[in-house]
Amino acid sequence: MEGWGLDRDIDYAEQALAAVRSIRAATGQGKPRLHVLGFSYGVPIAYAIAGSETQQPPGQRLVKGIISVDYDLKVGDETQRQDSCTGAANGQDRVDAGSFQNDDGTFLMLVGQLAKYAPGDPSPIFGGLTNWQTALLLGAIDNPQWHFVADEFNEYSIPTGLSFTEPELWVDLLKSIPPYVPRQTYIDLNTARCDEVDVPFDDHLGDVAVPILAVGAAGGAAPQPYTPSLTASRDVEQLTVQFLPYDLHFLDFGHADLVFANDAEALVWQPILDWILDHRSSKTYP
Repeated sequence: MEGWGLDRDIDYAEQALAAVRSIRAATGQGKPRLHVLGFSYGVPIAYAIAGSETQQPPGQRLVKGIISVDYDLKVGDETQRQDSCTGAANGQDRVDAGSFQNDDGTFLMLVGQLAKYAPGDPSPIFGGLTNWQTALLLGAIDNPQWHFVADEFNEYSIPTGLSFTEPELWVDLLKSIPPYVPRQTYIDLNTARCDEVDVPFDDHLGDVAVPILAVGAAGGAAPQPYTPSLTASRDVEQLTVQFLPYDLHFLDFGHADLVFANDAEALVWQPILDWILDHRSSKTYP
């Protein structure tokens, strides 16, 4: 994974968009631009693609609109910005030492496997909890201000279930997480968010004028109005799934709940589809 940075994933995504557009043209559907949805790490990729292609003639552009789901390319909060600077520096230190992959996924896979195949056994990770309870707890721990899934707890603060997602789905997700991701991608992203060293990924963010739908979970990375505010788009909408007051955000709808919650189709994906249909013939982009 040496040298595998954000630029490689951006290139892969651009190739995929071009392939989809070619398939549509070959099957008689024309060559309209595409709405690009980025989930989590995919959000900065979507913005980077839209920004880069502002330097191309309109007829050669691929992006019709951006749907950013529960993440951002830039941050307006100073604490988050400083955290990104620290993350970029720490990541670079590890790459300089020869560590090119982040292996956090191996730990999460282990948690999922233990919860799946030995749910009632004592956890080797958290004393006093079972493997099943440990998986639920890790989903609910804020990192540092967001969590994957909202938990239900008893009077002793022991997790008893999930508020919105079937626990089995969460456990299956854990045990299926990729064990490794390229460390350079985190460095690139944190450097862009730190905003102290010039990187190419945000060079033309201010030229992006396509419609933007920013979707988030109140217990995830939402709200996320800052990056859209740095663009030239005059069509920006925000959709935040929220059930609790902000001071209880640590119990609210989480990052993975956006996909796996029992009501995700109605709460998240139908509104996204409605937005796409409303912008099917959008002329608000250059």
